[in-house]
Amino acid sequence: MAATVRIRCGKTFGSGFVLKKNEKWYALTAAHVIIDKIEARDFECDVIFPYYNPNFEYYQEAHYRVGKILSPTETEKNYKEKGFDLAVLEVLPLENKSEDARVFPAGYPFINYPLCSATNLTDKIVLWGYATNIGTTASPGSILSQFEGEIVQYGDIKGVLKERSNKFAGGYEYLADLNYTADSSIQHPAVLIMSNNNFSGASGGLVFDISKNCVIGVNIAVSIQDNQVFGLVINPNFGPIKEWLENTIGEISR
Repeated sequence: MAATVRIRCGKTFGSGFVLKKNEKWYALTAAHVIIDKIEARDFECDVIFPYYNPNFEYYQEAHYRVGKILSPTETEKNYKEKGFDLAVLEVLPLENKSEDARVFPAGYPFINYPLCSATNLTDKIVLWGYATNIGTTASPGSILSQFEGEIVQYGDIKGVLKERSNKFAGGYEYLADLNYTADSSIQHPAVLIMSNNNFSGASGGLVFDISKNCVIGVNIAVSIQDNQVFGLVINPNFGPIKEWLENTIGEISR
């Protein structure tokens, strides 16, 4: 939970989780969380680490660090043309190294689990993110949420749907058009989960397989059908996505 961060990019809030490679820290999040900044050619966002408040059950946002958006041009192209709703920010240490050492004596928290194999259909999952339905009136989404569920299907991207939306400065959002499958013989770019809850603000959050202790991917969307809550996850272990990530930050398998 300590490595699940809140992402603030201008007026857009989302979630993310931190990986460590070669003594650097990187936050994975959804591309749609940071797309307004890319379009404005502003490549820095806030990466906010949580702390545990013993009076509550959840971690709350607390420690602000600057996140530098990596490969912004390719991130935008992947999102708008390929349906890969994924972005990476490098977490930049404070100039005041003593403050970083005081708050994070062992370095920034990070996820130290492998990416999931393709054979995880029906596995139990937990989604962590800063959902906008949990927090304070002044700062909705400021408290880390935990949702439970399971993997129900996989998705293959057959195209991208460009739809008008007032949620983004550019006036559009880009949604992967999917074919769904139960084929567990290969990796797929998307994973469909069913959970007990999922809200705006949890986009970019960590989806974790508690049956196999591995990272499923990044939460990117939510929908409700027949009173069931479904979420869509982008899979960092899918070939072209994994190749792009490794070109950006290095080897991601453990």
